[in-house]
Amino acid sequence: MISSDQKEILGELINIAFGAATSLIADLFDNFATLRIPLIDVISIDEVNQVAKEGVDSDKFYTTTQQIKGSFQGEIVLVVGEKSARNMQLVIGEDENSDETSLLQNILEIANILGSSCMGKLVELLDSEIGFSPPSIRHTDLVVQNISESPYTQVIIISTVLEFKELNIKANMVIMFGDEMYIKLCEALDNFLENI
Repeated sequence: MISSDQKEILGELINIAFGAATSLIADLFDNFATLRIPLIDVISIDEVNQVAKEGVDSDKFYTTTQQIKGSFQGEIVLVVGEKSARNMQLVIGEDENSDETSLLQNILEIANILGSSCMGKLVELLDSEIGFSPPSIRHTDLVVQNISESPYTQVIIISTVLEFKELNIKANMVIMFGDEMYIKLCEALDNFLENI
């Protein structure tokens, strides 16, 4: 189990990464944005469908999925509720009833920025090299369709809110990985703690 010190360091690193991502997202939407300090939790894969939906503003939501390849292997999923997805359209000046293709493209863009920023910090910590598979997107009511067949055992849930002048976009980022990567992450966090 991750210790409170490890979780605190992990939270600080992700907060730094998301802070850098905020300016990119604000530029993308051409709209001033702030990002609430992310809430971090580490859970088992069995809990992911329940926990990842908490705070999402609808029963059905959009999920983007991207495989992480290289010395740190896993999967990143961004969970965005229907209301937040429509808010995204309004923030960039599109009609909330604009076509689905545009909506999906905007969600994928945000997922890419948050995912690469977050994983960039973790990879830096782990002294690893990674790549990403092309992302996919679904409109669904489950984060993981078949947990019993998942190759992953551990999950980091990152909950945050992008705040624009009048509208908010709530999202949960899910990073899933196996026991080997979990041990590697905990060791890297311990090394980081020893050297600060």
